[in-house]
Amino acid sequence: PGGGVGRRGVGGTGRGVLGRTKKAAVSRVFTSAPHGALRSPTTCVISSTDATSSSRFSMSQGGSPTLGGGQWWTDRRYAAGYRLQTHARSGQHRVLDERDRQVCVGELDACVEAMPAWEPPSELVVLLHGLGRRRQSLLPLSRALEAGGHHTLVLDYASTRAPIESHVASLREVLANLPRAVETVCFVTHSLGGIIARHALSQGWHGPSPRLLAMLAPPSTSAMLATRLDSPPFRFVMGPSGAELAAGAEAPTPSIPFMIVAGGLRGGRGINPLLPGDDDGVVAFVETYLAGAAAHHRVNALHTTIMNHPEARAHVLAFLER
Repeated sequence: PGGGVGRRGVGGTGRGVLGRTKKAAVSRVFTSAPHGALRSPTTCVISSTDATSSSRFSMSQGGSPTLGGGQWWTDRRYAAGYRLQTHARSGQHRVLDERDRQVCVGELDACVEAMPAWEPPSELVVLLHGLGRRRQSLLPLSRALEAGGHHTLVLDYASTRAPIESHVASLREVLANLPRAVETVCFVTHSLGGIIARHALSQGWHGPSPRLLAMLAPPSTSAMLATRLDSPPFRFVMGPSGAELAAGAEAPTPSIPFMIVAGGLRGGRGINPLLPGDDDGVVAFVETYLAGAAAHHRVNALHTTIMNHPEARAHVLAFLER
């Protein structure tokens, strides 16, 4: 994302469906919603105010369905379930509602204006998925945390389409633009998400204070499998972030209390012949260790589904109660 990270600022500029228009205005139609003070936009109209050209984009009531982003869209703003995203290749911007329906497309500042007003909680738990995954992989865990009394924010980022530095910048931008009423944030991450959170924590942001970090199956000190599989086909599929992991990307030790839940299989023998000792199929158990952890748990789970393991969820919930 271009531009600086600011508490209230736009944080960058981009060109979307408006083409060559110089300015954009947004009209919204709001309806009552069961969220109390939240008013949800059901129609978004973007119109040009340029004297020489005119462009107009209108969404039907309820918005058009999308797949939520996948590996091509990265979240840059959040408000009450609505997410403002930027496309990894085209730079186009859009707003999705809580059901991943597209309610607005256009310039970044216009999409920022289309985000709904909301009354946020004092603390949010931010969930970050891993390499090649989508936010949907963490939704069951999010629901479990919500049932435990926490308010969650599940983000999407184009993990295979951009370098780690870009993912970190997007996360910091989301955090910096949360309302001032959000005082603290905790992080629950899977795999690469832990590396991104650690980098973001080391750089800081003008926003809510970080409180806790819970990492599931993180390649804390290395990613041996990525290194062994590193090749042009691997880099084509896994992109810049995969290449960085294969090259031994390092991340600073978190400055806040953190906990690790690692997967292991076959009674400690592991299942991947390319990894030494116990493993979860993707990350070796020994790779998940990081000095200074408040706790390091092992659960009998695969890397791709560890977030759904009952014991893993219990460890995360217990840690968040600190």
